[in-house]
Amino acid sequence: MYIAKASVWFYTESKSTLLLNFAENSYLLGLSGKYGGGAKACAIGLCVSAGFQACYDIRGGRNDAEGWFITGSAAGRADFSIGGCSPSCNSIDACWDWPPAGARVCATASVDLGYAQHRGLNFGIHVGGEGSVCP
Repeated sequence: MYIAKASVWFYTESKSTLLLNFAENSYLLGLSGKYGGGAKACAIGLCVSAGFQACYDIRGGRNDAEGWFITGSAAGRADFSIGGCSPSCNSIDACWDWPPAGARVCATASVDLGYAQHRGLNFGIHVGGEGSVCP
């Protein structure tokens, strides 16, 4: 039994890639990463939490199929919840815990941008969804 408790977390990860295939005239340089964090506080069974996650992926190089190319993507997600339950995104749920209800609001978005010598420009914006935005 507790009266109050709180926690805070943060994480980060990064990755770089360099591929040089001189025999097939194919090259790739890539940078990617993700980070996120959040906080949760509970008092007398009522919990409030908030969190975020974001990631990016940038790649460029050359191969026979695309010619010279560069692509980039970025995505993010934020969520906020209150109550004694664990509802899914953008919903209110009832449960047997105290308090007997909970609500959660989530927002996700991502953008993709790329150019390839043989394919041209590619651009996309995506909003919504419940899953993780980062691989």
